[in-house]
Amino acid sequence: MPQIRKYEDACDYLRKNGLRFSRQRMVVINEMFFNKEDKTHFKLNEILQLIKDNHKNINISSASLTNILKGLCNSGHIREVHLNKPYYDTNTDHHLHFYDELAGKLMDVKDSGYFQYIRDNVEVPQGYEIKDVNCIIDLDKF
Repeated sequence: MPQIRKYEDACDYLRKNGLRFSRQRMVVINEMFFNKEDKTHFKLNEILQLIKDNHKNINISSASLTNILKGLCNSGHIREVHLNKPYYDTNTDHHLHFYDELAGKLMDVKDSGYFQYIRDNVEVPQGYEIKDVNCIIDLDKF
């Protein structure tokens, strides 16, 4: 019964956000937003594995998943963060990232004041404005 509720949440999300319904899109939304343990950053292969493990009746290729993720990025529902591979981030608010290369883990920085600081202190070429800031701070354990 709990799995049904999660699908209902994914369907509600698609409907409320004006996204076209498909079983594949519903499963992707379900895994990224409703079937996780505080995880907000996903690599393509991680999402494919979650779908393979949790949705035996859904077959999705990496090309189809890439198209779904690009569509979600274009509509502002997730962000694409590039390291050596793209990560897909469900937190679309302005924020920085820490990256632990040894663990392969991307983490949000919990400071929201940086964006306004950059807007106030970085000189932007005439005729432009800052749309977003993408910054990854590499971490190393000592």
